[in-house]
Amino acid sequence: MIKQRLILQGITENNHLNELKWLLAIPNPTEIIISTAFMRESGLMLIEEQISSLKKKPKVFVGIRNGITTAQGIEKCLEMGCETYTVDTGSSIIIFHPKIYLSSNSQEMRLIIGSANLTVGGLNGNIEASVCMNLDLSVKENRDLLDDAHKKLQDMIPEFPEHVTKITKKSQIKEMFDAGRLADEAAKIVMAPVGKSKNRELDTISRIKLKTQTIPRKAATKTVAAKGTENTVLPVVSVGGGRTLLWEGSPLTRRDLTIPDNENSNPTGSTLLKKGNSDIDQQTYFRNEVFNHLKWAKDAKTEGKELADTNFQLIVKSVDYGVHKLTLSHDTRTDTASYKQKQPMTSLRWGEARNIVAKEDLLERTISLYKSDVVDDLFIIEIE
Repeated sequence: MIKQRLILQGITENNHLNELKWLLAIPNPTEIIISTAFMRESGLMLIEEQISSLKKKPKVFVGIRNGITTAQGIEKCLEMGCETYTVDTGSSIIIFHPKIYLSSNSQEMRLIIGSANLTVGGLNGNIEASVCMNLDLSVKENRDLLDDAHKKLQDMIPEFPEHVTKITKKSQIKEMFDAGRLADEAAKIVMAPVGKSKNRELDTISRIKLKTQTIPRKAATKTVAAKGTENTVLPVVSVGGGRTLLWEGSPLTRRDLTIPDNENSNPTGSTLLKKGNSDIDQQTYFRNEVFNHLKWAKDAKTEGKELADTNFQLIVKSVDYGVHKLTLSHDTRTDTASYKQKQPMTSLRWGEARNIVAKEDLLERTISLYKSDVVDDLFIIEIE
């Protein structure tokens, strides 16, 4: 027999927190599994009492490198005795996203599958929907479902050893935090704008009044082509404002990343700024439009070339690696073979940042260039 109901949190008075407490209260559990995209300490504390009373602690799979899962959340999970696995896809555009809460004993399985993450908003404040089921394990189909769910989640561990990591000590959490793969729960989440308008009167919609306490969620943004269209404002949380897309490159090569092809090759140390995926003139766009305002000076080493320095914030796979002063080089000559073949004339010297970008895990990823809307002479390079 299957008993099932829909949780429509925020629209109704019921929330995921109450249902999760019911799931964790199953008598004599033999298995408890939690899979969540996002997890924070504040969300875990809502069910700390229920988990503390369990002899069989949950097995937890949680996504990281998403800007929401925190070091405090992972540490709390470990302290509570949960068997904890982080899932890192190595990309901010591929997110570990399943929300599955499961408990079972010899007679029944309790299952919640839907949209709610293990955060305060997911369990109580947001508009979330899930199906909650109570399944009789004397029925073969229900036992098969339990076995299938267990196998699929368990199989991730050996199948993706680089991406699914069992957390057994706090030093692992610190390493992930230092690498920028976990957020800091003490830091304030800054909401980013999702568009531009010149008329405030066009938007008079009030904040929705839910039947549960609502916590604001960050809205999605999108990018547009750099030339010939209106630019979209995107978030640059570390500088507290927005950014404008200027250029999107082609998939990165070894040459772009200054990775030698073999042991006998010397790295170039620079990357050519080419047309990429943008509708631009690669010979003039960067020098005459993007970086025209910089102080350009003659290159003392190469006649016909000029140099300029400016600040670049580097964001790689959603991790902020700070601001670096890098050098741009532009070839002004029009009689060279490269110019006549319409090759790019401007390049970026990685300098001190080469150790950040010269990594093979960045091959075939996309590089994008932005201009900060709030910090003068700050450009943002993002590789994703």
